[in-house]
Amino acid sequence: MKRLALKTIKFLVITLLLFALYVLVARQLFTLPSIENRLDSHVLTAPNTSPWAQYINKLSEQHPGQSGIKPLASGLDAFIMRLLLIEKAQVSIDAQYYIWHNDLTGLWLLQALKKAADRGVRVRLLLDDNGIDGLDAIINQLNQHELIDVRLYNPFVVRQLKWINFTWDFFRLNHRMHNKAMIVDGLAAIVGGRNIGDEYFNTGLNRHYNDLDVLTIGRVTPDIAANFDLFYNSQLAIPADQIINPNKIDMDFLGQAFKPLKKSQQYLAYRQAIIDSNLAQAIPNHDIVTTWSEVTLISDHPKKSLGVNRKDVLMVTRLSEILESPQSKVDIVTPYFVPAKSVKLFANLTARGVKVRILTNSFEANDVIPVHAGYAKYRKPLLQAGVELFELKVNLAIEENKADLGFMGSSGASLHAKTFAVDDRLVFVGSFNFDPRSARLNTEMGVVIDNPQLAQNIHRHFQQDLQRQAYSLELDQDGDIIWLDYQNPNDNKIYHKDPNSTALHRMMLTLIGWLPIQKLL
Repeated sequence: MKRLALKTIKFLVITLLLFALYVLVARQLFTLPSIENRLDSHVLTAPNTSPWAQYINKLSEQHPGQSGIKPLASGLDAFIMRLLLIEKAQVSIDAQYYIWHNDLTGLWLLQALKKAADRGVRVRLLLDDNGIDGLDAIINQLNQHELIDVRLYNPFVVRQLKWINFTWDFFRLNHRMHNKAMIVDGLAAIVGGRNIGDEYFNTGLNRHYNDLDVLTIGRVTPDIAANFDLFYNSQLAIPADQIINPNKIDMDFLGQAFKPLKKSQQYLAYRQAIIDSNLAQAIPNHDIVTTWSEVTLISDHPKKSLGVNRKDVLMVTRLSEILESPQSKVDIVTPYFVPAKSVKLFANLTARGVKVRILTNSFEANDVIPVHAGYAKYRKPLLQAGVELFELKVNLAIEENKADLGFMGSSGASLHAKTFAVDDRLVFVGSFNFDPRSARLNTEMGVVIDNPQLAQNIHRHFQQDLQRQAYSLELDQDGDIIWLDYQNPNDNKIYHKDPNSTALHRMMLTLIGWLPIQKLL
């Protein structure tokens, strides 16, 4: 027995030494390229002589110090607005995204960007390298356009089987750019929770995401543009031609990929939906913003991707200040909710009489099981502290109230919006999830809008709609969690386990919840 134990220890030591040697060698072989010769670039703003600039500048002059906003709760509207801005662009388009899919809407927007560059618009793309699977050839093609410059954020050096890079460079690659923004001519911007892909724009066969963006013009737009420049010129923004084989190509990979999709029933149906939409019909009348407010950009600094966690680098510092100051109520919508230390923050709020309500995904709606496992163990402490918890139903998420910052969407959808409202006044819309990953690992951004009407709309959704659209969680007499399903006044159901989960599912949630991975969620 003793000899067996010694052999086992010897085997483990040798294995660890070999793995350490593998990591050391791989880090020497697969290093990030130097950016010593990379040129910094900055936002270009349309000249005041253009009708587009004159229109926006005139509106801005009528509302000094404020920003025009239009909430984009509908996936269709969010896609239309991006197409509109790209078509309006005269000098520049800047876009940064965590995910850009190789699907109908992803290729459609890339094709629109290429057409803009063909007519003389400078295009800068900053894409997190973790979310662009299958696009290397198209990125290479676009990057060879004289007016298109693509940079990959915190890239993977080995392009095939990208996951293998984690085996020697996990700590660097675990930091991702989760920002989502598009800025056109330095005049208009879209920020929020949506990535680029069919599921974010309510098309395709996969489960859709209920999400939220905001179009902005006016005071805050230069701040959003400057924030893009900060990331685009940061240490981890590597020119795509230094990561992807930059060989000259004659093939139109983008056109070849998009051509068959344009013949599909999905394209024809979605194109018709665009034509018939209320937004498309309002655009000729220049109805692009619905209200003017004080709007403030808050964002992480790209230094966060290098492991720097000073308070001045983290946007969670500013979010905490906002969430520590409510006087009466806070309503939070977050798809991936792992509160961790925030439990104490919420408990302090309820202890002094502040009403705290939180909507997140139910087990059946959550597409990231480890995150749900991380969240599940905090449900009881939150309920005991007086926090009201709601979990979105998949089968009853309904299409309504889109025009007033609604955050619900189509049947069969998962929640993906990240927003909260405070005291009938402040509203946050952005990319930040209430989880350790958003707080400490990924870079995030969003806008804080001082607008009573928008805040009251979110509060009203919680007050009037959630009993139909979400499970309400409570503690029974024995202190156990129950899920209340108010289907109609005469048919209410009570679940004692996560609705539509099996015993195997619940065992997996428990086991995953025991793992020491909370900081990664």
